[in-house]
Amino acid sequence: MSARRTRFIDPFQPAQIRRLVREFGSPLLILDCERVRVQVRKLRAALQRVDLHYALKPMPHAAVVQTVLAEGGCLDLATSGEVQLARRLGVDPARCIHT
Repeated sequence: MSARRTRFIDPFQPAQIRRLVREFGSPLLILDCERVRVQVRKLRAALQRVDLHYALKPMPHAAVVQTVLAEGGCLDLATSGEVQLARRLGVDPARCIHT
């Protein structure tokens, strides 16, 4: 397991992960929207005069999108699926760019 991957699992106890796998099955994606929120805030603080656009390509998940938007971020949409997700979530088109 890579050091980066281990770092992301560190906050969880192995027993909690096993419980989640039993409850929801495997493979299992565990999203930490608080981590997303913290990272968006750090970027906004460092780049105060920049409109941040989150590229959905690496993680087009509604919870991540909603967290980014709640923190004042915008979206970078590249595929029709990403555009459909933004529409389904009711995202204001003014907060999106299509690349």
